[in-house]
Amino acid sequence: FFVVPPSARSQARVLMAGAMVSSGWRLRLCLSWCALVAAVPFDESECEKTYEWDVRDWVVDYLRPTVDLGGKAARAAPYDIPIENKKAAMLINNMYPGPTLEATEGELVCVKVTNNLLSEAIAIHWHGLHMRGYPSMDGVYGVTQAGIPAQGGTFTYRFRPNAGSHWYHAHMQANQADRGLKGPIVIHSKEDPHAHMYQEERVVALSDEWPNPDVCLRDEGAQPGNPVCKEIEKTSWNGQWGDGSVEYPWPKITVQQGKCYRLRFIGMMGQAQNYLIEMAGHNMTLIAVDGKDVQPIMLSKFNLHAGERHDVVVCADQRPGNYLISAEYDLACFLEKAPAPSMPRVDSCRFWAFLNYDGHADEPGRATRKVLGGYTPPRGTGGGAKPSPVAGP
Repeated sequence: FFVVPPSARSQARVLMAGAMVSSGWRLRLCLSWCALVAAVPFDESECEKTYEWDVRDWVVDYLRPTVDLGGKAARAAPYDIPIENKKAAMLINNMYPGPTLEATEGELVCVKVTNNLLSEAIAIHWHGLHMRGYPSMDGVYGVTQAGIPAQGGTFTYRFRPNAGSHWYHAHMQANQADRGLKGPIVIHSKEDPHAHMYQEERVVALSDEWPNPDVCLRDEGAQPGNPVCKEIEKTSWNGQWGDGSVEYPWPKITVQQGKCYRLRFIGMMGQAQNYLIEMAGHNMTLIAVDGKDVQPIMLSKFNLHAGERHDVVVCADQRPGNYLISAEYDLACFLEKAPAPSMPRVDSCRFWAFLNYDGHADEPGRATRKVLGGYTPPRGTGGGAKPSPVAGP
């Protein structure tokens, strides 16, 4: 709820008087009203959760933009990144994905965004947050706000979020999110009906990755609406792609034996439409979809579409080891073997990570290339070498 000063209300009434003329004027009224509300001074001491985000241009390795694993997998300086992997990125606080916004439902969250990009304005949209009482903070350029100007412009978003797993992303230009302006939102419920099912939480953010999204994701491919490059290039797990090499190890989600975890899967894709998610040797119990609690149901796999969020409970009740987790972009699998009319061949439609038991040091091997295209999945280690069957559809 916003308290708008009398002067602002008077200006809005004047705008409303002239807004009866056309729908165009009604749009201008909406934009003007949101601008007036957003400009009203507020007391920062009322903020219960405060974040400060610094947005800057960076040159990164698109396969592992900011993950630093040390040794040959350390984050490289821009001039040391192989030319084919260099990406002109936009990062929040030099992180990819961006920093996790975490709060409890109903808290007043304030996010001060400083745009230190060289040339592009930005706006941040909060995907999944209802913005009740705070519609002007929704972050949609041209609807609820103008862009935050480059080279030092600032804007403070403020809202009281609803519970659930959500995500934020740039909403000024489509490719800004694909260049790095996106990240997870975790809003804890005051009364979680599933709290007894798990002890800890993990975020699992999936995204398709491109060295040059400004070119690859233009819808000017050989077939109208298709991307210029191909249907899928690579996929990252929490900002990391891997192939099992020392330079690009497999992404891992580390757990402790005997504990149960709420895994918050977030689909942050730009081009890829969905991923089919499977986990070896572990039952997955779905407890929430798109921020809403559901009746728990055990699954052997689930379909995570772009923008969706699925929360599952997984218990680390197996022998220690590395257990394969797969994300399959099924639409592109037929393109592993040969191109189709207006659709180039892809290297792989499947991308892997591992559920790693803390203390298990063995490293999984690499995937092996099939004769006709695609790859045979890498094998797990320890208990993951021969995982137990899983239950559920």
